Amino acid sequence: MASAGVASGATAPLHMISTQGELNPALGDWISLNVRPLDAELTANNVAGNEAGFLGQRELAVVTSLGPRGSGKSALLNDLFGTRFATGRTFARHARGTRGCFCSVAGPQAPWLLLLDSEGIDGRETEETAELEDAEAEALLVEAESRARLTGRRGDSANAADHAGAGARERALQLTVPRAIRVAMLATTISDVMLVNVWYADIGRAEASGYVPLIRTIFSEHLKLFTKESPARSKILFIVHDHDDGSPLEAIAAIIERDLEAVWATQVEKPVEYRDARIGDHFDIEVISLPHRRYRAEAYNKAIDALRSRFLTGRGATGAVLWPQSSSSADAAEIYQNLLAPRYSKELPVEGFATYVDMVWRELIEPKEGGLPDYAELVAAHRCGVVYDRLLRSALEQISKWYNQVDSGKLVDGFGSKAQELLTTTGEKYDSETSALTSSSASLVRNRKRHELVSTLQNHIRALFNRQIQLLQNQTMTRFRDQMLALIADRSGMVSEFECQFLVRRMDEFFNRKAEELLVPSMRLSYRSSRTDLQNTLLEAANKYRDSPTAQLQAMTRMEKRAMAPPSKQRGVVIGFGLNTALRPRGYGNFQLIASTSRGPHTFNASICNDADLAEQEGHGKVPLFRWQPTVHFDIDL
Repeated sequence: MASAGVASGATAPLHMISTQGELNPALGDWISLNVRPLDAELTANNVAGNEAGFLGQRELAVVTSLGPRGSGKSALLNDLFGTRFATGRTFARHARGTRGCFCSVAGPQAPWLLLLDSEGIDGRETEETAELEDAEAEALLVEAESRARLTGRRGDSANAADHAGAGARERALQLTVPRAIRVAMLATTISDVMLVNVWYADIGRAEASGYVPLIRTIFSEHLKLFTKESPARSKILFIVHDHDDGSPLEAIAAIIERDLEAVWATQVEKPVEYRDARIGDHFDIEVISLPHRRYRAEAYNKAIDALRSRFLTGRGATGAVLWPQSSSSADAAEIYQNLLAPRYSKELPVEGFATYVDMVWRELIEPKEGGLPDYAELVAAHRCGVVYDRLLRSALEQISKWYNQVDSGKLVDGFGSKAQELLTTTGEKYDSETSALTSSSASLVRNRKRHELVSTLQNHIRALFNRQIQLLQNQTMTRFRDQMLALIADRSGMVSEFECQFLVRRMDEFFNRKAEELLVPSMRLSYRSSRTDLQNTLLEAANKYRDSPTAQLQAMTRMEKRAMAPPSKQRGVVIGFGLNTALRPRGYGNFQLIASTSRGPHTFNASICNDADLAEQEGHGKVPLFRWQPTVHFDIDL
């Protein structure tokens, strides 16, 4: 029918909340697979006069379709965004329409827009399920009253009697809350825009229209969640279906406005801080109408296109704006035509959306004492949880490497300073990424989660410290044994008590020096008891080991190996100097004297021979009386 149509390639909806009221555990994986968060490029969809972009800085926008059963909730989303939500026409005979809540995305055109299709506000479970819940609720109420009476008979105070059955009574009353109402409560918490569907024929008939209990739920939950410390604003868009009689939209809006004013004044319990608040202080409420989907298809499609444009471009014709009321209709049309204005965003990141929904839904189906936390506390718990998980994973990667190194028998060099840097860096990143959570309730959650993060890391660091201290003890004992054996071998088994005490002190100094490097400045770690145990063990071992047969045998073995080992070959270059001298007086060689000496590589040779006359006669020329000749020689051994 509508121009968007039901796209054949659209994402299959996920049954987010089942018929039994259980949140689908696959929601997180589905979100990761199908929802793409807004980034700087996407948020640059600027419109005229709006440099920041009509979507703001949000990662995700959530639109929920609410209303009575059979009011066109599913078909509207299908026509607007091409989704594949099952409609009343596709249900089997006697089926009751949407059960629980389904979710989908607005297709490739807006993968950041999450759409929720809710159960009709007057929808009921099957008769069998309803009977079971009614029976359980009745049993719990009886149990609560019995506890109160029993407490009263024991003579306890009236307050104690009231408190005794409070838990069971709360659970019983919770069972009487229709599942559709709980879905509406969830929608109030997470939705930027809530589409309230109603038939034109039911306008003015509060019971038939079904939107009065829905609006009461939205108003009440909004005031509980969004305190003055963490205010929020939501858009409620009334969709009046089958408006074909030509009556002015303003007349329809006036009837709805009157009903809403009555609900706000008489049916909503307001906190003290909001006692004088008005509807326009918390909500932007607008009424639009659609012609008949089948009989006036062309007009219907045109209206759907205009409405879709307001979601995807921030531009389009507005309907009748009820709140906040503006003095100029032109001003209202200009300001409120953007249905996804940043002021409506609940600022939920895509990464932790499933975790946040799970937390809220658990509070709705199993309320704890004190009721549902305010919005600031819920958002803080969610955001801090996301930051906590990411930083913890990153830190544990480094800690895992340290565990592997220690398990292999090696100490982590500079462990103390490295562990301190890890703690400091992780804490600073956590503080920086959660700095926006400044309200009192949010600060409590933020500080509690930070303490949990640091405590988890400290527990791992403490375990690594203790393991390394034990490993250091073993290394010190091994070092002591080796040096004691060497000392016994050098002394041929005779080691004095002084030498033993000196060796013990050296080992203690080695242990103390290494252990100091393991200390983390910000943690109260101590190795005092381990050092004392090691000192006692060293002294005991020193006194026993030097006189033990094992030590003597090992010393003898070392001495034998040393004696039997061949001398090591000297390799290198040896330089020697030599001096040769000769004295040759006159004569015919009848007297000769030769002498020589050496020291290491150095030599000295001297000779005397009276053969000068004989040499001259033989033609050698004049013979000098004294001559000397120095020499240098090299001895190279490779």
